[in-house]
Amino acid sequence: MTLTPGFLLTKKIPLTLIRSTAGSYVDGVWVEGTETNVEIQVNIQPLKEAELLILPEADRSRQWWKVYSASEIRMDKQGTSGWAADEFVYQGDRYKFTIKGRVKVAITEFIAVRVIFSATSPL
Repeated sequence: MTLTPGFLLTKKIPLTLIRSTAGSYVDGVWVEGTETNVEIQVNIQPLKEAELLILPEADRSRQWWKVYSASEIRMDKQGTSGWAADEFVYQGDRYKFTIKGRVKVAITEFIAVRVIFSATSPL
């Protein structure tokens, strides 16, 4: 039996992850993987000022969110059997998960950054 917290003391919202499958070579030509949507429940919060100061100076002006979820969220996995990190659209901008944080009572903290140069995100 798996413990799945219900975010009883905080608000949760539905979030659609954009999950990419790994690309591959077909007859010597690279073919990008396909995107699928995965529905999960999350709690989203902005980073605190102290948390922003921990980031490299060049990244502090970018838009960051903390995402808490009991569901699986994929980070970049390198190598031949790897995959791209999950992404999501929130308030009209597209974000990519970049940092996996602490785990507390079956909830994992993830940090996502706004994707620059994306068709769904203005510069």
